[in-house]
Amino acid sequence: MRLLGGSFSLSSATARGSEAKALVAAVARIDDQPISVALGRTLTRPKAWLRPDCPETREIDELIARGLPRRGLRMHGMARVAWDDAHVFANGNHVALPAGAHDAIEALCGSRHTSRYFRDKSLWPLLGWLLSMGVFELDAVQPDM
Repeated sequence: MRLLGGSFSLSSATARGSEAKALVAAVARIDDQPISVALGRTLTRPKAWLRPDCPETREIDELIARGLPRRGLRMHGMARVAWDDAHVFANGNHVALPAGAHDAIEALCGSRHTSRYFRDKSLWPLLGWLLSMGVFELDAVQPDM
């Protein structure tokens, strides 16, 4: 077959078509988990000059014991939180999305404030992780009298 002054081999086009099909099939088999994790971590990474206030484990335990989940917390203005079906991402880090946490994370991202969902004690470990990532404004937390 001849096309516009150049030759065109139908057999080589068929071979390239087979290679393209194989490549498309290989891409379709790629596991989405690593891509999702890399994307979530990248999109939530804070700017290099921002350093979130990340309390120590002891401080987090004290805040939760003082009833912080019942009073609510406001998300820090620079905090970046996202989620997918399997993970929660915060400030460039990630953790597995706990069972039953989807609505709480969606509400947090929508309102930038903890909601009634975080009153559920089963979500307090996730709340503790979010605190450890520097997601919340701790300056606004008043000590108990």
